Amino acid sequence: AYMSCIYNSDGDTSGNNVLHTHEDTPMDVIATFDDRRWQWHGGKPKHSIIRHGDEQELKVSPTPGKDYWCRTFYDPVLIKTDAETYLAPVPAESEATLVTAFSLSPRSQFDQAGIMVLVDESTWVKAGIEYTDGTPRLSCVVTNDGYSDWSTQVW
Repeated sequence: AYMSCIYNSDGDTSGNNVLHTHEDTPMDVIATFDDRRWQWHGGKPKHSIIRHGDEQELKVSPTPGKDYWCRTFYDPVLIKTDAETYLAPVPAESEATLVTAFSLSPRSQFDQAGIMVLVDESTWVKAGIEYTDGTPRLSCVVTNDGYSDWSTQVW
């Protein structure tokens, strides 16, 4: 499995993360965006790492039109697994914690920023803030066996 920052937006997003696991043989904490275990998936958007003393911020300007969504709701069927995500591998048997803070400057319908747990192209969860129908919303999409289920709440 992978844990990540996900940025699907025509606008700008920025944030900071700390990823660590809880187990008998823990992996090293990932506390910076320039850790070599992070890798771009789905393309590499325009981005920069901004340093504020000991803190880092990842600022991303993603490519428009990319997303993660599978099968449900849309006719014709929509399958999108091309969003630009910044992933770090986590062993499947590990319990992990991701601490994050992010901001979103949306410009278009479905602009979003948040986190993602990606097992494979048909099994994943993304959660964060998504701009829908002119309103920022808490958003969570759970995809299992290639079918997405979306929950939202006005933010």
